[in-house]
Amino acid sequence: MLITKKLIDHLARLSRIELTADESKRFIKDLNGIFKHFKELDTLDVKGVNPMIGGAGLKNIFRTDAVSLSGKAETVDEEGYIIDAFPETHDGYLKVPKIL
Repeated sequence: MLITKKLIDHLARLSRIELTADESKRFIKDLNGIFKHFKELDTLDVKGVNPMIGGAGLKNIFRTDAVSLSGKAETVDEEGYIIDAFPETHDGYLKVPKIL
């Protein structure tokens, strides 16, 4: 496919964008270069090459979430709570300064 000034103007109008003359020239050059690469790919012999479907075939390995208290601070109790070490608490909640 050959990209022309007429085609670029048509696509710009459909896209509701305004292109300067320099932008049009640059897009014509760049898009024609891209299509040239596609034409090169068409010349390749791919007989006997299996198609790649769905990426690289990798699959996600999930793990279960688990609480690890190893390396915990001395102020953390067995369940992982720091309430006893916090300066101010109220009904089991940590009291912090009000931020507005």
